[in-house]
Amino acid sequence: MIKISLHLESKGKLTPEAYLETLAENYWKDLNQKINGNYTENALVSVIENYRDQALALDPDYVDKYANNDGFISLIQGDFFDCMLENSVSLLKKIIVSEPAGLESIKAQIKAEFPDEIFFTTSKSTKTQTEFGRLLSEEIFNYRKFRSSKICLDYLGNLSFEEVYCPYCGYELLELVEVSPGDTDIPEKALLDLDHFFSKAEFPYLSISLFNLIPCCHKCNSRYKLTKEFSITTHVHPYIDSFEDYFTFSIQTTPGGRRIFVDPVGQNKKDNMVRDLGIDKRYKKKKDLLMLETDYNSISRYQKNGTIEEFVKYMLKNVPRSRSEILCESFGKAKRDILNSIDVFNVLKPHIN
Repeated sequence: MIKISLHLESKGKLTPEAYLETLAENYWKDLNQKINGNYTENALVSVIENYRDQALALDPDYVDKYANNDGFISLIQGDFFDCMLENSVSLLKKIIVSEPAGLESIKAQIKAEFPDEIFFTTSKSTKTQTEFGRLLSEEIFNYRKFRSSKICLDYLGNLSFEEVYCPYCGYELLELVEVSPGDTDIPEKALLDLDHFFSKAEFPYLSISLFNLIPCCHKCNSRYKLTKEFSITTHVHPYIDSFEDYFTFSIQTTPGGRRIFVDPVGQNKKDNMVRDLGIDKRYKKKKDLLMLETDYNSISRYQKNGTIEEFVKYMLKNVPRSRSEILCESFGKAKRDILNSIDVFNVLKPHIN
């Protein structure tokens, strides 16, 4: 519920934005390895060059499989590949390493130059990838291969995501855990999902774009997000935004009892985030959070006994003292917000930065 660069600050990265840029540059190099200054056969650039040549040459097998046996469509697809490769593969590199605002610009550019129909079809508002779309997302920008690769695990480790809580919902645990020696060449397993902030169905060429992949929990990704359209203008993007800056949690008494509420800060346009991920409903009756108010009301006993320091210690256990540590504790943001709102005696606030 804070942006990933803030989380990196809590892990000792003094210049997190520069650190992320370095990770992105290394990611590009990992995908495009060279020998003696030339891209290897398996490099992303080489793979795209190969498909580009097939599409523009109207290779019968390519046209039949990926262009619905239509030579004109095959030529459009070849032009798409060419567009990525021209100017020293500048667009391709932007696709892989651009920050979210840059990806928005790339989406707009490609939509202006190429018809959506080569990537997906729409029926009853459901988008289904074409064979060309599947070629992009499953063979060229191969998400499944990336997801199970050492490149992916190393990246998540470099983000300090060994044991954190979901940047979207704030309370489901994400982990990198060791696997048994000999079971695999990869020493860890990522117990988390990677959400495509911009839909893989609609934008298959963004399937392994680094800043389009949001480490999150399975509930957020597979039960709530699904294929909903997200935008950086209507939703919180954890690489550039903090949910912390747009919403606050509070306890309110209703005719049905005490409930947790999620309220927007001022007039903001990111309300879709709460609705689309069901955060208001998922938090509504969380007993651990409601108990904060119950426990706080015991302060009179501590005041009477002169042990207010013990009260502070008790109330702030498992509560992030610093904003940058919010992802390190379950319900980290909600706990901070609720304690700040109920601390009428001002004994906890001085300890929460």
